[in-house]
Amino acid sequence: MNYINENLLPGNIGYLFVILSFVGALFALISYSIHWRNREKKHQLKLGRLFFITHGISVLGIFVVLFYLIYNKQYQYHYVWAHSDSSLPIHYIISCFWEGQEGSFLLWTFWHAVLGLILIFRAGIWESRVLPLIALAQVMLASMLLGINEINVLGASIPLGKIGSNPFILLRNVFPENNIFNNPDYVSLLTDGNGLNILLQNYWMVIHPPVLFLGFALTIIPFAFAIGGYVSKAKSDWVKPALPWTLWTGGILGLGILMGGAWAYEALSFGGFWAWDPVENASLVPWLTLVAGLHGMLIYNARKKALGTGFFFVGITFILILYSTFLTRSGILGDSSVHSFTDLGLSGQLLLFLFLFVAILIVVPIIYRNREKPKSTEDKIYSREFWMLIGTLLLAFSALHITVFTSLEVVNKINESLNSWLNLNLSTTLSKPADAIETYHQLQIPLAIVILIFIAFTQFLSYLKTPVVKFWRNTLAGLALGVVLTIATVLVMQMTDLKFLLLTFAGWYAVGVNVLYHVKLSNRNLKRLHGSALAHIGFALIIIGSVVSQGMQKPISINNENFEALQGAPEKEQRTNKVLFKNVPVKMDKYMVTYLGDSSNGKNVFFKVNYQKVGKDNQITEEFTLHPYVVFDNTKDEMSAPSPDTRHYWNKDVFTHITSASKKLSEEELVLTFDTSQTFSLLANDSFSVKGNKIVVTEIERLQSKNAQEGEATFKVIMKLEITAENGIKYKAEPSFIIAGNQLIPEPADIPVLGLRFVYNFIDVATNKHQLIVLMGKPQQPEFITLKAIVFPGINIMWIGSILMVIGFLVASRYRRPKKIVSNEIQ
Repeated sequence: MNYINENLLPGNIGYLFVILSFVGALFALISYSIHWRNREKKHQLKLGRLFFITHGISVLGIFVVLFYLIYNKQYQYHYVWAHSDSSLPIHYIISCFWEGQEGSFLLWTFWHAVLGLILIFRAGIWESRVLPLIALAQVMLASMLLGINEINVLGASIPLGKIGSNPFILLRNVFPENNIFNNPDYVSLLTDGNGLNILLQNYWMVIHPPVLFLGFALTIIPFAFAIGGYVSKAKSDWVKPALPWTLWTGGILGLGILMGGAWAYEALSFGGFWAWDPVENASLVPWLTLVAGLHGMLIYNARKKALGTGFFFVGITFILILYSTFLTRSGILGDSSVHSFTDLGLSGQLLLFLFLFVAILIVVPIIYRNREKPKSTEDKIYSREFWMLIGTLLLAFSALHITVFTSLEVVNKINESLNSWLNLNLSTTLSKPADAIETYHQLQIPLAIVILIFIAFTQFLSYLKTPVVKFWRNTLAGLALGVVLTIATVLVMQMTDLKFLLLTFAGWYAVGVNVLYHVKLSNRNLKRLHGSALAHIGFALIIIGSVVSQGMQKPISINNENFEALQGAPEKEQRTNKVLFKNVPVKMDKYMVTYLGDSSNGKNVFFKVNYQKVGKDNQITEEFTLHPYVVFDNTKDEMSAPSPDTRHYWNKDVFTHITSASKKLSEEELVLTFDTSQTFSLLANDSFSVKGNKIVVTEIERLQSKNAQEGEATFKVIMKLEITAENGIKYKAEPSFIIAGNQLIPEPADIPVLGLRFVYNFIDVATNKHQLIVLMGKPQQPEFITLKAIVFPGINIMWIGSILMVIGFLVASRYRRPKKIVSNEIQ
């Protein structure tokens, strides 16, 4: 069939760039490897550069073409249709790049290409030592976009399985049996795309993935330097040029992880910034091993020891990045993580990528092992390297513990495959822990306490040997500062849990010592920053902020009613979710909270929630309104993706999000109808009952104003009522009337949920009684929201710590930067 209006040229150009990207990376690998083996072949170095630059330009070309297709709504392409729609603003269109698996691989490839190009011009004699490994990784990543199932050789078709997933494949090639493609002009029928996942329609989706994937990409650089050093004659020279890259990696990868935590806190409604989700863990573990490798490199740089430790941990960091990629893209974590991708059939390719680099990590040290005998000097217990090495092992143990529990689904999958392969029926399924957070905390909290103590007292240790008196004088001063800060924290937060108390103490001890260390090194010149101290202070503050905000968080939306707030939810969720009926104030901790209504903006439904803080004598001391929102899918008539709103203070956050809401009423349902009425003659403070509802006249208010044009006085009389329903919920109504000249104009007040309308229209001057007509009808379904509100104390301690830690890494990388760039080998 000849299809019309298909814009095939951009897709063909884009796929041509995919092929060039793969070929460029492959030939760059070959050329750099030849020069690696034979330094005399200078032309191979030139060719390696040319091919890698070609590869980098091709990756950029893929980006440009894919953006063109998404921006111009070319829905005949599957990737465009699957991840975008016509309602998306420009920043979400950019996010469409990396929502899908192909886009995330492209983003990773892009950063590798950028870093490779930087190394070509900055690495000097290390260029041909580090680029082969980066080119190899690029060959594997570029192959993820090939989308080849078979090749034709001399007219014969050779099946290859599935190699990659082409981002430029047409929709009709993905769903060939769909009847729409029987129409030659099917393109005109594709009026919209499937859209960006509503969970990802957030500004964090624009900035978080690029930073995180830059961190992922950076992990290959220290590994490439390590491999380059081992296979060259100078096996240990890699440490010095790799150190600044390792520090950059620690800072950027840490920033990416923390940005993910901020996204979870602000938008994904986890009730915090860390939930020990398997995909979160898969990012954290490589950062832990990287920090372990960094400290091993620092030990070697100072004492010429622990070279193998540094090599292993920078290598295993990149391996773990590949492993986390397999976990999130193989579909294994589909049932245990909200972040996981579905399986695109690339699991075998991902495993090949992983095992290839595992083999490199194992084989290279065996073939190119250091034959020099290590020095026999024993580390002194008062030496910095002794405790740094122990701290490194603790970080490794922490990473191992997290990896084991994160990999339970992988173990189950292997067992399932073995049972099928060996035709066995062994029940070897490992069950996930009932309380995952507590399972992690049982070991991670004690490890964190010990690591923080190490961070504290090792700062004033020297390499080789430390003057004991000087060490104790400095560290005890920091200890005293830590004790004072801990006591203040405990008193303010009323902390009673022993493990949180110990963790807080260890954190403040680390802060105190590192502040003193920074001041001493700076010689009171605060403009001179010291990266290690800043990073340690930041890390300690992250732990303290986590303990205070997570451990001491206080739900204020306590459900004391006898009905379920969330149908079928666990008891703990029932207790911390409060139902708020529209315009009915509810007491929540120190606040009176009122749901005032909602408004729509596209698919987003914003709920207006008013907070009033009441002080002495019932005086309102503070008032603010929050606007949490949900995404409402009209096609499914359901809400999803609740996004909270937060009131920020210097010492806490009031976090509010919507867990459910009443169904919207139709226009017919909104019309009140009445079948009976009753008339009452009332005085102020009188009370009466209607249909089981107790009603009290709390006040009669008279207002007077003058019409400026006619000079006539206008009177308004308001009857203020308080209605207590049978279920105890209180409502307020203010029926009134206006007298303008000889006209009396009633202004009724409705309580739709009770099916009541109050009409105030007459005052008997002789008796001073007020006539009120109550119309009664069918109660209207009440408008309500189910709301969860949590106070997070001290959350800003964590965010300040995050900023300081990242700054610390970047400052340290600046001071570790080589003072002189070694000239390139080609003159």
